[in-house]
Amino acid sequence: SDPDQRALLRLLTEAFGPAFLVDARLGSVVTLKHVLLSLKYGHSELSAFGYASYGYILAGPLGRPFDAQRFGHLALQLIERFPSAEVVSRVHYMVGFYLGLTQPLRSTITHYTMALQLGLEAGELVFSSQGAVFIPMTHLRLGDDLGLVRESIARAEAVLQRTQDVLSTAMLMPLQQIVEGLRHRAWWGGPLEEDTQEERAWLAGIDASGMVVVRILHHISKLIVLTFFAEYERARDVIAAVEPILFNAVAAPYTTDFPYYAALTLAALYPSLPEAQREAGLADIRRHRDAVAALAANCPENEQHRLLLVDAELARVTGQALAAMDGYERAIDSAHRGTFYHHEALANELCARFHLAGGRTRVAHVYLNQARFLYDRWGAVAKVVDVEARVSEVGEQHIA
Repeated sequence: SDPDQRALLRLLTEAFGPAFLVDARLGSVVTLKHVLLSLKYGHSELSAFGYASYGYILAGPLGRPFDAQRFGHLALQLIERFPSAEVVSRVHYMVGFYLGLTQPLRSTITHYTMALQLGLEAGELVFSSQGAVFIPMTHLRLGDDLGLVRESIARAEAVLQRTQDVLSTAMLMPLQQIVEGLRHRAWWGGPLEEDTQEERAWLAGIDASGMVVVRILHHISKLIVLTFFAEYERARDVIAAVEPILFNAVAAPYTTDFPYYAALTLAALYPSLPEAQREAGLADIRRHRDAVAALAANCPENEQHRLLLVDAELARVTGQALAAMDGYERAIDSAHRGTFYHHEALANELCARFHLAGGRTRVAHVYLNQARFLYDRWGAVAKVVDVEARVSEVGEQHIA
């Protein structure tokens, strides 16, 4: 009830976003000060955002996602006790941001939708804009139909035309590139094998604006498309570009995709490494594998299928054929049960490559056909064409 402390809480609430964009450490100081004021002077509607933001620090820099979940739930309880149009959009966005580390990923869409809708009603344009972007991002990460994702992106574009939020508008671009890449085997309107002038110019603008989180999202998005199309040399370059700056987006939902695709890329390249580089190459794969395992320990519903596929690939490159065979099957089954059909498709495809390398063309043909069906279900038109070509090739080998 102290007007001076309420004014200070409001100031800290407004400073949260800009502080984190400048320096994560400064953002952490702002958040901690916010929480300490609430603990000292009592709770108000503004306290909810402080606790929700503190959850992000717990989930990210401190690596305590279950404690983050508890503070997120506390924040949600506070906005029920102290209803406030000023705060509710911010709280739902922040809770959605890290809740996927411990809860099924699809549950976060509810929070992003609340952030979008309630933010627009309250004139909270920054957090409503971020909610608009994270909805299609989450649909993409779930492997939902790409037609649905395109519709979600179109709705986000309509929101951003209204809000004119620069950061959110920039973040939407890599999501559009993933969809178009999977539909047309392209990146920024050009072939996957090349960087276009338009992409370079856009990234230069992003860097000039200091939006490092957008560059990180761009690189991870590109890594995803390159991995699906087995452009592993190019994917390795992207890994090298993003890894040194990844800490700037710690605990951001899209960063959890990085170790999975990095491990798959490096495992695919491992057999071509010179003997002198193989020990270090294997250590890199295992390092990324351990990161996936840590995520899976916190939320197996989201991550177990990814860990199983990485482990299958690791078994393959270390000559454990039976373990690899079992691992692919378990990864396929786990992805299917979780309805991550895009990862189920990729697991089928990698399993087919494994059997092809062992001369088992009939078995490989079965897995490739299933991958083709799943990519078609996803709406990844260019991947369907890509797999169909190999289905025909394998079929000819089997007949011969």
